[in-house]
Amino acid sequence: MAAQTGNLRAGAAKVDITPPKEWFPIQGRQVLAGVHDPLFARALVLDNGSSKVALISVDTAGIRNSDEVVKAVTAELGIPASHLSMAATHDHNTPTFGGGGPSAYDPAPYLAILLKGVVEAARQADAHLQPARIGFGSGKAYVNTNRDEKIGDSYKMGYAPEGPTD
Repeated sequence: MAAQTGNLRAGAAKVDITPPKEWFPIQGRQVLAGVHDPLFARALVLDNGSSKVALISVDTAGIRNSDEVVKAVTAELGIPASHLSMAATHDHNTPTFGGGGPSAYDPAPYLAILLKGVVEAARQADAHLQPARIGFGSGKAYVNTNRDEKIGDSYKMGYAPEGPTD
């Protein structure tokens, strides 16, 4: 089948959102030796000439201020919230604030870094829009395999590459 050309444009960007190490516990650990890998907010913006969408990934266990982030990103890009998909990588080596409950640490300084970084990544991705093509293929990759292996009459932590994954 011949490829068709269209008006698709795509732009991508990533912005460092790593906090200073002395600011927060990392998933409950109080003493940090330093930053092993930086944390990023990544954005992909797709525009077909009549509609624009943004896909955003944030290196964090969860986005506590997600409503505020959605509002800021959609305002920056001029898109409805239904055109934004945002996800946390659920990284267990990122700042945590007690799962949204009370915490001895004030989350506001880091949430400000996160908000600013996500909006900046979306802004940069939108500014970098350029002609793009899209395609797909199929195959198997065992990067993220199901760990629920049926052993005897029950399931145990194991290896089940044919099981569902997310």
